[in-house]
Amino acid sequence: MNVTHVGGRLPLHASSSGLVLLAHAPAEFRERVISGPLLAFTSQTIVDGRRLRAELAEIRRRGFAFCQGHIRPEATGLAVEVRRNGEIVAALGLVVPNDGTAWALHRPLQLAGLALTRALSRAV
Repeated sequence: MNVTHVGGRLPLHASSSGLVLLAHAPAEFRERVISGPLLAFTSQTIVDGRRLRAELAEIRRRGFAFCQGHIRPEATGLAVEVRRNGEIVAALGLVVPNDGTAWALHRPLQLAGLALTRALSRAV
């Protein structure tokens, strides 16, 4: 069962991949996004600047974004960074049902992100 829409655009502050990219964006850009406006999709969407700053710091610390119900109550988004030669160039994410089992997927997703990072860093 698909628990979210496929494709489309979402604000950086609301999606797991967007949060990973925002967490590692230049400080000036990050502050411009944080200063809003920050659209709420659900009651779980982060729309408070202080809370968003704290979440971005947590994403940098733990190495992944975990977003239960940020876009749709029945969905959880997870995302990790993908680097090329040390620079973040993408985020790898997935959306799964918000049924309490999503947390266990963060480690396999991190390993996939690391594999992509290695492959991109070897590519010319």
